[in-house]
Amino acid sequence: HDSEKDVASHTDSLNYAIKRLVRGTQSSRQCARQGFSLGLAEVLEAFPHQLENVMALNDQLTRLQSGLRANETKERLLGRL
Repeated sequence: HDSEKDVASHTDSLNYAIKRLVRGTQSSRQCARQGFSLGLAEVLEAFPHQLENVMALNDQLTRLQSGLRANETKERLLGRL
């Protein structure tokens, strides 16, 4: 049962890291965007089976909505790149 808990813990950690990295690619600071993008690329290199998950999460988190300020729209569009 410990190995199942370890796998669940690692999966939760990986999912959290991916979500944080995807959100970070929308940062208003160029240097931060570059760093989060590099981190996300490294995670995808180590876990290529997560690509579909990352793409779906990116679509979800960068969705444009009415009522966003101009800088929020810009950040979301940059996050899509």
